[in-house]
Amino acid sequence: MNLWCRWLAGLVAGTVLWTMLAGLTAAQAAQEKVLATKSISAVYDRAEIGDYHHAVFKTAGSKEIDFWCTADMVKFLDRFKGKPVEITYQIVETHIPEAGGMQRIEVIKEARVGNQKFSELTGKKP
Repeated sequence: MNLWCRWLAGLVAGTVLWTMLAGLTAAQAAQEKVLATKSISAVYDRAEIGDYHHAVFKTAGSKEIDFWCTADMVKFLDRFKGKPVEITYQIVETHIPEAGGMQRIEVIKEARVGNQKFSELTGKKP
C-alpha cells in the first residue's frame, strides 16, 4: 500500500507542476508587447543555442547581429548557411525569468531565401 501512495502522490505532484508551468507560459505570453516590426537582409552565419535559440547573421559591413528565434526557425536557416536571408523581426518587450524580468529583445518572425520561406507570423513552413 505504501508504494501505491507514493506513486499516487508523485502523479498528483507532477500534474500540479505541469499545470503551473502551463499557466506561467500563458502569463508570459500575455505580458509580451510588440514594440515594432522591421526587416533586414543579412547573410546567415550560425545558430547559438543555450537557454534560448539565437540566429547569428553578418551584415554587408561584416558586423554580426543576432536575433532570438524558435528551434524550427533554426532548422530552416541551417539549410542556408552563408546565403543572404530576408528577415522580418519584431522588437518585443517580454518577461524572461533568467534575466530577472521584462527585457527588450529582437525575435525573427519570418525568413525568406529565394522562393523558400518560413513564417512564425502566418504558420507557413517550407
